Amino acid sequence: MFKHFPTAGSCRIALFASVGLAALLAGSPSFAQETAVAQTVDDCPDANGDGVCDSPTNADGSDSSGGQIVVTGSRIPRPEFDGTIPGSQISQEQIESRSFTNTLEVLNDIPLVGPGASQFGTNGGQPASLGAAFVDLLDLGTQRTLTLVNGRRYVSGNAATLFVAANATGSQVDLNTIPTALIRNLDVLTVGGAVAYGSDAVAGVVNAVLRDDFEGVQITGLSGLTDRGDGGLYRITGIAGMNFGDGRGNITASIEYNHDDALLGDKREGIRTNFVAPTSFRNGARRNSAFTPSLTIDVAAGQGAFLPAASDLVPNNIAGSGFPGGSILLTFNGAIFQSNANIAGFAPANFQGIATTDPQSPTLSPSFRPQVLINQAGNTNLVPGTPIATGNGCAVTNLTTFCNFAPSALPGTAGTAARTTFTNAVITRFAPTITGGTAAQRDALALQLLQANIQTPREFLARNPNANVNAFIGTTIPNFLDIANPDPATSGVLPRVAVPLQFDAAGNVINPIVARISDPAVTPSTTGGAVNPDAGAFLNPAAYTILRVEQDRTIGNLLGHYDLTPGITLYTENQFARVISRSPRNLASSNTIGAATAENAALVFDITNPFLDAADRAALTAAGVTSKFVLSRQNQDIVGDNPAVVRSDTYRTVVGAKGEFGLLEQRWFWDASFTYGQADARGQSFQIKDIEYALALDAVDEGLVRNGVANGNIVCRAQVTPAAYLGRTPQGVNGLELVRVRQPDGTFVEQLIRKVVTQDQISACRPLNPFGYNQMSAASKEYVLARTGFENTSKQYFALATLGGTLFDLPGGPLGVAISGEYRREEIAYKPDALSAVGGTRTAALAETEGYIDAMEFSAEARIPVFGDDFNIPLFRNLDLTPGVRFVKQDGAAPDVRLLNGSVLDQTSTGEWNTIYSLAGTWRPIKPLLLRGNYTRSIRQPSVTELFLGGQPAFTGVTDPCASANIGAGLVPATRRANCQAAVIAAGLATDATSANAFLNSYVPSGANISGTFSGSPGLSPERGESYTFGGVFEPRDLIPGLRIAADYINVKVRDQIIPTTIVTALQLCYDSPTFPDTSAQVGVNACSFFNRIPSTAAERRFEVDNGFNSGFINLGTLQVKAINGTVEYGTDLSGLFGEGAGRFEFFGNVYHLMDYLSAPDGNLANAQQSAGTFARPEWELQLRGRYENGGFFGQWTWNWQDATRVFSGGVPVAGTNDENELQDLIANPAFGIHDATIGYTFGDDERFRLQFTVRNVFDKLIAGPFERVYGLNQGRVDDFGRRFVLSASAKF
Repeated sequence: MFKHFPTAGSCRIALFASVGLAALLAGSPSFAQETAVAQTVDDCPDANGDGVCDSPTNADGSDSSGGQIVVTGSRIPRPEFDGTIPGSQISQEQIESRSFTNTLEVLNDIPLVGPGASQFGTNGGQPASLGAAFVDLLDLGTQRTLTLVNGRRYVSGNAATLFVAANATGSQVDLNTIPTALIRNLDVLTVGGAVAYGSDAVAGVVNAVLRDDFEGVQITGLSGLTDRGDGGLYRITGIAGMNFGDGRGNITASIEYNHDDALLGDKREGIRTNFVAPTSFRNGARRNSAFTPSLTIDVAAGQGAFLPAASDLVPNNIAGSGFPGGSILLTFNGAIFQSNANIAGFAPANFQGIATTDPQSPTLSPSFRPQVLINQAGNTNLVPGTPIATGNGCAVTNLTTFCNFAPSALPGTAGTAARTTFTNAVITRFAPTITGGTAAQRDALALQLLQANIQTPREFLARNPNANVNAFIGTTIPNFLDIANPDPATSGVLPRVAVPLQFDAAGNVINPIVARISDPAVTPSTTGGAVNPDAGAFLNPAAYTILRVEQDRTIGNLLGHYDLTPGITLYTENQFARVISRSPRNLASSNTIGAATAENAALVFDITNPFLDAADRAALTAAGVTSKFVLSRQNQDIVGDNPAVVRSDTYRTVVGAKGEFGLLEQRWFWDASFTYGQADARGQSFQIKDIEYALALDAVDEGLVRNGVANGNIVCRAQVTPAAYLGRTPQGVNGLELVRVRQPDGTFVEQLIRKVVTQDQISACRPLNPFGYNQMSAASKEYVLARTGFENTSKQYFALATLGGTLFDLPGGPLGVAISGEYRREEIAYKPDALSAVGGTRTAALAETEGYIDAMEFSAEARIPVFGDDFNIPLFRNLDLTPGVRFVKQDGAAPDVRLLNGSVLDQTSTGEWNTIYSLAGTWRPIKPLLLRGNYTRSIRQPSVTELFLGGQPAFTGVTDPCASANIGAGLVPATRRANCQAAVIAAGLATDATSANAFLNSYVPSGANISGTFSGSPGLSPERGESYTFGGVFEPRDLIPGLRIAADYINVKVRDQIIPTTIVTALQLCYDSPTFPDTSAQVGVNACSFFNRIPSTAAERRFEVDNGFNSGFINLGTLQVKAINGTVEYGTDLSGLFGEGAGRFEFFGNVYHLMDYLSAPDGNLANAQQSAGTFARPEWELQLRGRYENGGFFGQWTWNWQDATRVFSGGVPVAGTNDENELQDLIANPAFGIHDATIGYTFGDDERFRLQFTVRNVFDKLIAGPFERVYGLNQGRVDDFGRRFVLSASAKF
């Protein structure tokens, strides 16, 4: 039945509750909108004087409101139409009608809500956030939305680590734990409610109002499936309640179990096909038709033989009409490459393992951080359309044809006689009239002439379409196995042909066709995106692409209240929720020639490896391998499906009392409550151990190593020659980790831990066969695998007290006030497993974190009726002012840390009193029109993680602002130089500015990577929000009964964003600061304290940034959102048009216009990047819903639409069309809509039974743009599930 809304008229009702504390007004202490106190509503009968509008009745005496008036404790049932803050409300009816089973799914259906964190995907691959559901109002970041249940704060479900969804390290609530079936309504309020609800409500507030007055028993079952037979889900709920004590009390209990099947990418054609969008061979290959030879050619200005790649209007990445394929650099079974000079020069003769330098070498591996010995870029064109450097056939001695292909540089050495002769010959051949010029000018001209007159490899292929693609690879791309080209037709220009060997699953060496260029004028192919319809030739990650995690949610609730006296009510809320999220298959780590990091570098093996058979060796020898070869493989077979699981248990209990009393003939209300919440999360996954993996790869025949005679016993080399390994770090392993070790007294001490081989590791070693798929023994997999995990516990203690009422009557109505006070303590502790804590796997070491915050907040609000009731004048029927102020303070602490340099890090945060305030009001100039607005200053307090993150280990390179190459840069170079001079003097390397300047002019850092930690920043300041909204509500009741229209402009800025910073950023902030050596005034913390420099007494690397840096969070950056939110509702009884029994029709519409979404990393909005109009942030979103009811039957249709969008770069839309731009060949997506339909029937005595059938995404809309381009470029995926069906049934007793 359609829910009518309170209508305007003459009766006055007073809402005496504080906004954040509206609990004192109803059995369920909750709210849907901020109201300080008395809110005047006209034509509102209130016969019983309870402050609630009496329900209007139909002609037959039935309740035409459907009970809508009592859905919230704040007595403002529809925030999109009433009060001063724009927002939305979703009723239980709509949750049921849309067949939603997850609270986040309900909220994400609202246009003004961003995607947030969800079970759809893996939340950025962050294990601690697997399956988590965090809401994101206005897309300002999940950490800036305050989530409440029944008007009270809820314990955080976020983990105390940097590795969470979107690195949003706030106190987000996991909406998976809120029981969807028990929700009475969800109230969503945008900016402006911080005074009412407290700090952290910068973007807005979500309040879940639960049913606490249920009578009887209700059982509901729901089951759903996509039309492809997957994506299944089901839910079983039971709710039971009863009144007791002659109706003075009620107890309601519920149990809810939800199960969602996982959905993986191989179940969807677009993902399974594995389309690629390679770098286009045409980008930079467009010849300049206006090229004119001269000695003053400006190539950058477009005067060269080829138009510049950055301005030739050729997309860099192209998906075309669909290019299935993949990388030829990496496969599941292993791709084979040739060894190189680096491996020959820096790896031991008998070495097998990860292709890096020796970690023990101080010059090749600074700080025991080995460097990669072989690397191949993934965007190298197999058949380039541009001038090339390798394989162009140029020679200074070739004075006739000069080159086989257009070169990117001249051969020989500039200034030599041979180069001069070559250059003169080129100019004489192609531009004989040009004489004179400097040597550099003539060389530049010669290069352009060669490019203008000699073919590119792609042009040669166009003329010789039968040429072997492998000949181009072998001739122009290094690292591939190659032999002499046997084809006489092409060997003259393509002397080498690649032999791209791979292992098949059984471990046999094969020679696949890695690329097929069917049309030389169209088909692209790169090393990382080779085109080949034979998908078996490539690594296809579709089976490991998680579209939705598997999830089980079990939620139990017990709510009760009892009227102890007519003026005092006791109440309680109790909850337990268990959420188990599983990612059944995850892509494993790899060792690939495409990696530039040590632990993911390619593998090196010798042709004598005992796991190779004679046929393998013969194939390798035929391809030119005489000793070592390189293997690039995905380690999926080692970890198998590589499942990950996170189990979260949440406990929450609320006890409280509320009541009312009279004072001086005025009515007052009070409420006091205490909440305890705890969330325990446990995560588990599998990781490959780094040292064990390195040892197991080096497999040898024991007899061959010991005495030169093979005996067939395959062992780890370390077991034959243990002395060469004991106490050393194997190649490919980062040998130094900076960790914090807990002491018996609870404090932490920083320690540098060397990772070296132990005798136990050698004794347990089992040789691992990496050739093929799953050819290694179970024992070897068990040896290198480790089950890793984490534990995270969050606790919340929350006390809240409110008092509200009316002081006295003004001519326009009663003057209402409300005051509130709250105390909140939040504790959190995150602990990884012992192996992960020291970086013993092939991922970053994880840091242990613990700490707490104590917060106190006090608020006061007022409702001042300037005009109203019988006191009004024309155009001022009502005028209410609702100012409010809140004072907040937060302190916190964590265990102290003794740093590497011996100093003690005092982890104490002492906050200051901050003021939140709001100026708001409503004005009704005429009866049908209500105008409203508010201006609010809000804050988000730093979270425990942001204040006290426990030293996340990190190794990084350093760009030193004081280096001679960088000291003249920066926004104010003079400031940087002066600060660097001061640092040199402080380090004892100079005595005055002159000598310091002399030192800096010759200061060139070694470039060594250094170790350090990423930690919390106890000195952080709060983020600061500034927002204003204005709009109105139009209700032409006399003209069109049942119609309401609301529209509001929203403008919010978030300043002093709390963001993680790197050591490079810290250095720049420090030395560019006008308040050096303390940047606190600029960014809230002293970035100069994040690092130390090597003292002057050191033997080497003096003044360089030392190991032990401690980077952290800073206050920097600004966001701004400007938007318009509009809502329309209309309901009418059709009997007047079609006769008795015609039923009822309801219409709802919500439009959201995002005008600006600006992000300024430096805090200056003048430099901000715009993203309004992108696919993730469309400028227009619309939801329309129509519903028809007749008796027990109802039908509903919902349409969600968003307008056309474009790809942005640098804050502006990419110029041009899909086919003529500089980015990719899909830069614009058309508008699209998704349709949902539901039919249902309620029947039986007292409407006890209900059946409902829902079709989501009726027309199976999956993508917004062309199929091949959307999946090739991963731009424009709308719904990976497609059409799905949901059937539900319920019974009440």
